Amino acid sequence: EAYARMNFLYQAAYACVFTSPALARFYVRTMKLIARKMVLRLDPSIKRSVCKKCNNLLVPGYTATIRCRAMQESHIVVTCCFCGEVKRFSLINRQKKKARHHRRREGQNLCVFIV
Repeated sequence: EAYARMNFLYQAAYACVFTSPALARFYVRTMKLIARKMVLRLDPSIKRSVCKKCNNLLVPGYTATIRCRAMQESHIVVTCCFCGEVKRFSLINRQKKKARHHRRREGQNLCVFIV
């Protein structure tokens, strides 16, 4: 029942974000409060579409700007237009990332033991 209510609140927030952003923020805040009180996890896709700082829905081109960056590793930068909060999402799989990190650490350890 709680998941159904949270789903309804998320859909209602998305429907009214263009007409009334304050009402959408209220719906998102209520959805997060229900999840916290019932000790339920939000889906990662929902977490990524909500600003942690101002509880605003992040709609590309309207309430958020999205950029692709490739400095050390490729990632997407999502910036909230209301509060300026920045989110970064890596484009590399976690398994590949762990393997790369593990190889890097093995190389570091070998250098340390050779001395």
